[in-house]
Amino acid sequence: MGMAALITFLLWNVQSRLILGAWMISILVTGAVRIQFFREYRKRRPNPAQIPGWEFWYRLSILAYFLAWGLGGLWVMPADSMIYQLAMLYFLMGLAGAAISVFSADRVSLMFAICSLLLPSLVWFAIL
Repeated sequence: MGMAALITFLLWNVQSRLILGAWMISILVTGAVRIQFFREYRKRRPNPAQIPGWEFWYRLSILAYFLAWGLGGLWVMPADSMIYQLAMLYFLMGLAGAAISVFSADRVSLMFAICSLLLPSLVWFAIL
């Protein structure tokens, strides 16, 4: 979430503050939901039969969080500045690289993270 704050700071004078605020809130909310999910999992200590249900919600939280980054990152990119667009893509690629090490044990979670992070921006750059 610190990286989202850094991006918001960098774009503060070149993008609508309403857009930046909404994006930052979406990052904070989806991140907070994931943190609460982890707390509940540790508190409840589900038995092996309950794990698939937890896994579904875990993957859904990954998808929501990284869609907030991927689609939101596209939304906060200033449309008239290629340098800011490339900088945002650089940040998103860094997150995708980190996702590889974090989610490598679960291929579905890894694909959710990488695709939701990079596909929106890559499609954007492909149609430019």
